[in-house]
Formats: sequence, C-alpha cells, structure tokens
Amino acid sequence: MLKSMKKIKYTENSAIISLNKNIYDKKSIDIALNEYVEFFSSNIIEKGKYLVITIKKIDYSYPIETLYDEFLNYLIGLEFEKK
Repeated sequence: MLKSMKKIKYTENSAIISLNKNIYDKKSIDIALNEYVEFFSSNIIEKGKYLVITIKKIDYSYPIETLYDEFLNYLIGLEFEKK
C-alpha cells in the first residue's frame, strides 16, 4: 500500500479510504469522483492531514473493490498528468 494511504475499509457496498492532503489534490479527487457518479455516491471529510473519502455503490453491476480500484487508478492518472 502506498505511504500516502491509510488502510482501506470495505463493506459489501461501500469503501472508506484516507488520502494524504499533501500528496492528493482535492480538485483532482473531485474530478475523479465526478467521473464515477453513475456507479457510486461519495462523501469527503477532512481529518487532520487526510481527506477521508466514503464511496457507496449505486450500480450493483460491479463489486465495490472494483469500483474503488478504478476510481483510484483514475485519480492517480490525474495526479501524474499534473506533474
């Protein structure tokens, strides 16, 4: 697991991840989340040096782990494009 992330917590229909604010830009997170509105709803709260993201699936075609992985891959791609 990347040092910029804390442990991912999964339930059957949701996932919670904490991303380090010094590494991940909130604007990039918002862009990535907006790309997946057909698949899951999301909530972001700031907790210390982390942005805590909760996603809850609304499209039951895919497991939550797959949706989370796709979201995170997209987010990482956005972050690399900036550099």
